[in-house]
Amino acid sequence: MSFNESFARNLFVMRKLLVATALCALSLASRVDAETLEVTNSRTGRPVKIALPEGAKMFVTAGDIQYLDSKADSSKHIMLLTGNVTIKVNDTIDPIVIEAQRVELTLSDIPETGAKDVRETSIMAQNTNVESATVTVFSGDVSMVRSSDAGLIQIKADKIVRTDPHARRDVSG
Repeated sequence: MSFNESFARNLFVMRKLLVATALCALSLASRVDAETLEVTNSRTGRPVKIALPEGAKMFVTAGDIQYLDSKADSSKHIMLLTGNVTIKVNDTIDPIVIEAQRVELTLSDIPETGAKDVRETSIMAQNTNVESATVTVFSGDVSMVRSSDAGLIQIKADKIVRTDPHARRDVSG
């Protein structure tokens, strides 16, 4: 093998390693920069209700997935997810990660209402506790609506622990 062939082959291998390393770094960075929502329904035991827009770029993992029929609307797609559920919604502006044990996930056709480059989150809860500059706990019949690229994300639960690495709240008394 000539020097030029050897050099070209090593350069090709180095490019592949560089691309693989960059992809790994990007996947880790997206997890770190993502807003994380730990969602529970501990008081009632019923599944957390989450509605995601059809067409949302998402990745779902769960111990078990059951497909349910919607009695009210046969066009709705409903899944019951149980056991260490993780839903990653890859929004171009602010990705989110939702973690729960039991989720009733509905894919719905909810239109986008705001500008595509601005993300708005509306949260209604009986109690709000700011634990740190990046962590807020919402409890008591929590209802959260957040805009995304594909439409609105809706979550209904007893408790949401929201970790937002971009939030910088003043929590000093």
